[in-house]
Amino acid sequence: METPIDKLINQTKSYFCLECGKCVASCPFELSPRTIVEDALLGFDILRGKYIWLCSTCDVCTKACPSGVRFADFIEAVRLLAISQGITEYCLFCQRCGQYYLPIPIEEHIEEILRQKGLPSEFLDLCPRCRKYVFADKMTTSVRSRASTMV
Repeated sequence: METPIDKLINQTKSYFCLECGKCVASCPFELSPRTIVEDALLGFDILRGKYIWLCSTCDVCTKACPSGVRFADFIEAVRLLAISQGITEYCLFCQRCGQYYLPIPIEEHIEEILRQKGLPSEFLDLCPRCRKYVFADKMTTSVRSRASTMV
Protein backbone atom coordinates (compact mmCIF):
# COMPACT_ATOMS: atom_id res chain seq x y z
CA MET A 1 0.00 0.00 0.00
CA GLU A 2 1.31 3.43 -0.98
CA THR A 3 1.97 5.78 1.95
CA PRO A 4 1.42 9.56 1.74
CA ILE A 5 5.21 10.02 1.53
CA ASP A 6 5.41 7.46 -1.32
CA LYS A 7 2.71 9.41 -3.13
CA LEU A 8 4.69 12.65 -2.73
CA ILE A 9 7.87 10.94 -3.92
CA ASN A 10 6.07 9.89 -7.10
CA GLN A 11 4.40 13.27 -7.66
CA THR A 12 7.65 15.20 -7.33
CA LYS A 13 9.84 12.73 -9.27
CA SER A 14 12.03 12.26 -6.19
CA TYR A 15 12.73 8.65 -7.13
CA PHE A 16 14.72 10.00 -10.12
CA CYS A 17 17.43 11.39 -7.83
CA LEU A 18 20.84 10.43 -9.26
CA GLU A 19 22.78 11.50 -6.17
CA CYS A 20 24.88 13.83 -8.33
CA GLY A 21 25.05 16.48 -5.61
CA LYS A 22 24.08 19.44 -7.81
CA CYS A 23 21.20 20.26 -5.44
CA VAL A 24 23.55 20.31 -2.46
CA ALA A 25 26.05 22.52 -4.27
CA SER A 26 23.35 24.98 -5.31
CA CYS A 27 21.51 25.29 -1.96
CA PRO A 28 21.97 28.74 -0.37
CA PHE A 29 21.35 27.19 3.08
CA GLU A 30 23.86 24.39 2.49
CA LEU A 31 21.05 21.92 3.01
CA SER A 32 21.25 18.49 1.47
CA PRO A 33 18.04 17.93 -0.49
CA ARG A 34 19.55 14.64 -1.63
CA THR A 35 19.79 13.36 1.95
CA ILE A 36 16.16 14.22 2.68
CA VAL A 37 15.06 12.45 -0.51
CA GLU A 38 17.23 9.43 0.34
CA ASP A 39 15.78 9.25 3.85
CA ALA A 40 12.26 9.39 2.41
CA LEU A 41 13.05 6.73 -0.17
CA LEU A 42 14.48 4.49 2.55
CA GLY A 43 11.33 4.89 4.64
CA PHE A 44 12.74 6.98 7.49
CA ASP A 45 10.30 9.25 9.36
CA ILE A 46 11.27 12.57 7.79
CA LEU A 47 8.17 14.29 9.20
CA ARG A 48 9.65 14.52 12.69
CA GLY A 49 13.07 15.78 11.62
CA LYS A 50 14.14 19.42 11.62
CA TYR A 51 15.63 19.24 8.12
CA ILE A 52 12.32 19.61 6.27
CA TRP A 53 11.93 22.99 8.00
CA LEU A 54 15.37 24.34 7.02
CA CYS A 55 14.60 24.61 3.30
CA SER A 56 13.62 28.07 2.03
CA THR A 57 11.83 26.47 -0.97
CA CYS A 58 13.70 28.89 -3.26
CA ASP A 59 13.67 26.17 -5.96
CA VAL A 60 17.35 26.59 -6.87
CA CYS A 61 17.93 22.88 -6.32
CA THR A 62 15.09 21.97 -8.68
CA LYS A 63 16.59 24.16 -11.40
CA ALA A 64 20.00 22.54 -10.87
CA CYS A 65 18.66 18.97 -10.89
CA PRO A 66 19.40 17.12 -14.15
CA SER A 67 16.62 14.62 -13.32
CA GLY A 68 13.91 17.20 -12.70
CA VAL A 69 13.30 16.31 -9.05
CA ARG A 70 10.91 18.96 -7.73
CA PHE A 71 12.43 19.21 -4.30
CA ALA A 72 10.69 22.43 -3.16
CA ASP A 73 7.30 20.93 -4.05
CA PHE A 74 8.25 17.79 -2.11
CA ILE A 75 9.28 19.80 0.95
CA GLU A 76 6.13 21.95 0.91
CA ALA A 77 3.92 18.86 0.66
CA VAL A 78 5.85 17.03 3.39
CA ARG A 79 5.51 20.05 5.68
CA LEU A 80 1.74 20.15 5.14
CA LEU A 81 1.59 16.43 5.86
CA ALA A 82 3.57 16.95 9.08
CA ILE A 83 1.24 19.79 10.13
CA SER A 84 -1.81 17.64 9.40
CA GLN A 85 -0.34 15.07 11.80
CA GLY A 86 0.12 17.70 14.51
CA ILE A 87 3.87 18.17 14.08
CA THR A 88 4.13 21.94 14.44
CA GLU A 89 7.12 22.71 16.67
CA TYR A 90 9.00 24.30 13.76
CA CYS A 91 5.98 26.14 12.32
CA LEU A 92 5.16 29.81 12.39
CA PHE A 93 1.47 30.63 12.31
CA CYS A 94 0.04 34.00 11.33
CA GLN A 95 -0.94 36.02 14.39
CA ARG A 96 -3.91 37.48 12.52
CA CYS A 97 -5.52 34.51 10.71
CA GLY A 98 -3.82 31.51 12.34
CA GLN A 99 -2.61 29.93 9.08
CA TYR A 100 0.80 28.26 8.81
CA TYR A 101 3.02 30.32 6.54
CA LEU A 102 6.70 29.89 7.38
CA PRO A 103 9.11 27.54 9.15
CA ILE A 104 10.62 29.08 12.29
CA PRO A 105 14.26 28.51 11.16
CA ILE A 106 13.57 30.48 7.96
CA GLU A 107 11.85 33.26 9.92
CA GLU A 108 14.87 33.48 12.23
CA HIS A 109 17.16 33.75 9.21
CA ILE A 110 15.06 36.53 7.67
CA GLU A 111 14.88 38.33 11.01
CA GLU A 112 18.68 38.23 11.30
CA ILE A 113 19.10 39.71 7.83
CA LEU A 114 16.63 42.48 8.66
CA ARG A 115 18.40 43.16 11.97
CA GLN A 116 21.81 43.38 10.24
CA LYS A 117 20.40 45.88 7.74
CA GLY A 118 18.63 47.89 10.43
CA LEU A 119 15.22 47.18 8.92
CA PRO A 120 12.01 46.64 10.91
CA SER A 121 10.55 43.17 11.23
CA GLU A 122 7.11 44.29 12.41
CA PHE A 123 5.22 42.44 9.66
CA LEU A 124 7.18 39.19 9.98
CA ASP A 125 4.61 37.59 12.30
CA LEU A 126 1.90 37.78 9.62
CA CYS A 127 1.30 35.63 6.56
CA PRO A 128 1.73 37.42 3.20
CA ARG A 129 -2.02 37.85 2.78
CA CYS A 130 -2.59 39.40 6.21
CA ARG A 131 0.59 41.47 5.83
CA LYS A 132 -0.97 43.13 2.78
CA TYR A 133 -4.19 43.90 4.66
CA VAL A 134 -2.44 45.31 7.73
CA PHE A 135 -0.02 47.35 5.61
CA ALA A 136 -2.90 48.68 3.49
CA ASP A 137 -4.80 49.64 6.66
CA LYS A 138 -1.74 51.51 7.98
CA MET A 139 -1.27 53.29 4.66
CA THR A 140 -4.95 54.24 4.46
CA THR A 141 -4.88 55.58 8.02
CA SER A 142 -1.71 57.53 7.28
CA VAL A 143 -3.13 59.06 4.10
CA ARG A 144 -6.36 59.99 5.87
CA SER A 145 -4.52 61.62 8.77
CA ARG A 146 -2.36 63.64 6.35
CA ALA A 147 -5.43 64.69 4.39
CA SER A 148 -7.24 65.82 7.54
CA THR A 149 -4.25 67.97 8.65
CA MET A 150 -4.10 69.63 5.22
CA VAL A 151 -7.72 70.77 5.31
